[in-house]
Amino acid sequence: MEPKQIDEAENRILLEGFASTLAAMRVEGDSAEYRKPVNMLPRHGVFFRWPEQPAEDWIHPDDMELAAGMLPGGRIFQLQQCEDKQDRQAGYSVISYGDLAIRVLPAMWLPVDDAGYKVGDRVEVLAKNGAQQPFIGTLAEITYNPVTRRIEYRIEFRSMVLKKKYFEEDFRPCCRLEEPLSKRARAILNKASVSI
Repeated sequence: MEPKQIDEAENRILLEGFASTLAAMRVEGDSAEYRKPVNMLPRHGVFFRWPEQPAEDWIHPDDMELAAGMLPGGRIFQLQQCEDKQDRQAGYSVISYGDLAIRVLPAMWLPVDDAGYKVGDRVEVLAKNGAQQPFIGTLAEITYNPVTRRIEYRIEFRSMVLKKKYFEEDFRPCCRLEEPLSKRARAILNKASVSI
């Protein structure tokens, strides 16, 4: 069967139909739903050293004092989208550690896998067949050790931060009897039970 030859009038009709389809798609793409900002997935990382540029070039001026006490070091920060529209338009993101938040511009940091725990979470330290004393405490520090390439946790017990560093397998999430486990804590427990 021979291909049909299209004359110029038919070609113009086809092109106009194609152009109107593209215009309709463009209008759909410009709708309010498609203009919503994309939420950034939380990422985690550490600042082991200051980037080459001066701190004033990548840390928000209002957060300089807080950053000086927190950076650099092994603390694992969560990177999130800045909630303030003006700061977000200026290019700032937020790195948070527990309740502390610092606004930063993109800078050098080492990404780290997230175990799901956050500073302030209540945990139950496991006995591990009598190898350690079981107790319930609160996560006080979460740091990354570049030598062992593991996340280390320090736990607060009876208003004191213990010197011993714990690993993820040494404890599990817990809550008070009158409180149900949070969705995040259940996800951590489910992940741990699958790997056993």
